[in-house]
Amino acid sequence: KTVIDLFAGSGILGFEALSRMARSVIFVETNKNLVQLLYKNCLQIDQQNCIIKRMDAYKFLKEKRSVDLIMVDPPYGQKALNLLIELCLNMLNPNGTLVLETSTKDEHINADDERIYGSTRLSFWRNK
Repeated sequence: KTVIDLFAGSGILGFEALSRMARSVIFVETNKNLVQLLYKNCLQIDQQNCIIKRMDAYKFLKEKRSVDLIMVDPPYGQKALNLLIELCLNMLNPNGTLVLETSTKDEHINADDERIYGSTRLSFWRNK
């Protein structure tokens, strides 16, 4: 599977995907210090199938690309969540999955499935 870890931060979601046999992971993050940490972590675990993009998530999602799984953990209160969701869904392969972590206070279009953990909502969409 090809995976995107959007708003990657330290990359924990993407590294978990690699440990579960993802073929490759694209980490997208804008913060310079976090990008340096991502490079360091990729080198430490000797992963040649890590791709790190230091760029805006919305610009990245406008690239032509098809993937199997997109994991999105934007800062709580992120604006334009519906646009973010639509751009992600357009990038998914058939039967691909989008997982979005938000605050329960953040509003967005209906998901196929949702789970609430305290003040955190995990939303799931399946590209049919």
